[in-house]
Amino acid sequence: MSVLTQKLSLWIQRQWYSQKPVAWHFLSWPLEQLFKSISVKQKTKDLAQAKGPNVPVIILGNIHVGGMGKSPVVQALVRHYAANGLKVGVLLRGYKSKQQNQWPHILSDNSSTDDAGDEAVMHYAVFQQESINVLVAVDPVRTRGADALVAKGVDLIICDDGLQHYKLKRDCEIVMYQPARGIGRGFLLPRGPLREPVERLDTVDFVLSTAAIPDSIHQKCPSLAKKLWLYRTQMEHPVNLISGQQLSQNMTDVLALAAIADPNAFFKRLQKQGFQLSEHYAYADHQHFTEQHLKIWFAQRKPVLMTMKDAVKIKALMPSLSDELQQNVAQYCFLIPYKAILEPFFVEKALKVAQTRFKTRQEGANSA
Repeated sequence: MSVLTQKLSLWIQRQWYSQKPVAWHFLSWPLEQLFKSISVKQKTKDLAQAKGPNVPVIILGNIHVGGMGKSPVVQALVRHYAANGLKVGVLLRGYKSKQQNQWPHILSDNSSTDDAGDEAVMHYAVFQQESINVLVAVDPVRTRGADALVAKGVDLIICDDGLQHYKLKRDCEIVMYQPARGIGRGFLLPRGPLREPVERLDTVDFVLSTAAIPDSIHQKCPSLAKKLWLYRTQMEHPVNLISGQQLSQNMTDVLALAAIADPNAFFKRLQKQGFQLSEHYAYADHQHFTEQHLKIWFAQRKPVLMTMKDAVKIKALMPSLSDELQQNVAQYCFLIPYKAILEPFFVEKALKVAQTRFKTRQEGANSA
């Protein structure tokens, strides 16, 4: 993303979250109506053609554009279900993958971010580190990716994103909501930040949030209170990207980088943990890193803290780096393990909803 494009994107986002009417809200109204019309027609068409795999499907998504912290929640669900004997498959679109037509791609130790995108590689790395028996697949055609996972023997599919991919039948819908970001004035793209109207929250099975949701949204979604579940996130101590050793407890003067949906939230969380950020680098979500980025970070000779999502991209660069830069990565790069803490009853209830609805879906297919 060029500097000009990034500045334009940030400017538009500021207009989205302005609580006062601004010129953008009026100028972009026709585009919002066009987006709404196209979205409704596409949804109707996709639902008519929808197919479902021969296992239950849980969709974890959002009505809001950009990341909402889905990845730690996906990993928390997988940990629980795998610990209870289920073979889980995680399905993603493969955003930023450079694959052309080699789909679906089921990740292995040889998979790179070019093959599968940074989020899929991140999931795979986390599950491998924790010795969890799970398959991770990417495919822009999610019905095809789901069928590939079923062919590999999974008992349950969890989709990381894909709420609006209506060609894939789902048995349980979970939507992420972040009160700190809000919904602006509730407008759809490109006038506002929403992919679907806020009333969509009234039709999903569960809504996960880190805090209470404003009354104004409850008024538009009468059933929201019954399906809202709160969760929290836990930031663990930094570990070295290469050796896995923890950062010394007295090393608090650090740098930080983030190429995620909300870098500032990551930086603020680090500061609350007691780290003094002498410099921080915020990049666009899914930013591709180069040697030049690394040289800038390492110039200060301080530990560089990052998310797991960014760490997998830096690891992928290692074979192409000079010996000096490889040594710098091994010395200065530390990732922050991040976990979502979910209510056990919610986790079990989501699975029960998915399994019950899948059974109904199968009975309907058999009687057709």
